Amino acid sequence: GAGNSDPFATWPLPVMVGSKCGAIDQTGKLVINPAYDGLSPFMGEGLAAFRQNGNFGFIDAAGAIVVNPQFKRALPPVFKGQDLGVAQIGELWGYVDKTGKIAINPQFEAAHSFDERGTAWVRSGGLLGLIDRQGKYLINPQFKSVGDFIGDLAAVEQAGKWGLVDRSGKIVVTPQ
Repeated sequence: GAGNSDPFATWPLPVMVGSKCGAIDQTGKLVINPAYDGLSPFMGEGLAAFRQNGNFGFIDAAGAIVVNPQFKRALPPVFKGQDLGVAQIGELWGYVDKTGKIAINPQFEAAHSFDERGTAWVRSGGLLGLIDRQGKYLINPQFKSVGDFIGDLAAVEQAGKWGLVDRSGKIVVTPQ
């Protein structure tokens, strides 16, 4: 189906045709032939992740392959101006640029997309911390669960209790 509620997605819109995925434009015209086993929404930088023969790569809105399918799983950059996508290589997650070159080595158990301010939550040792675009920790892994930042605050869970943290790691509201 063409269901897509992602607020950061752009055209064209992924669709299933038979057992393969392609994409349509705003007029409903098929603009990317259904040749893929899977296709994510196109995100802020105009790229989508596609799956072919069990691996993921990136294509652009014209359907041109930008990064050959080589990752176990992948997600393109979500926000306009953020050029790093998330990729699983082996069992670990890292970040790749729009050409598929590794920008932050795979070292995380899980990795979220970079937000509009260039920070991302990553899981290491079973706990979540916040990194910058160079892969440097802004907040060391210490939370069981986290929410996205709204402005400068994010909800964080420690020992089953929730509080708020700012982007520097300062606890603004003690988990309670």
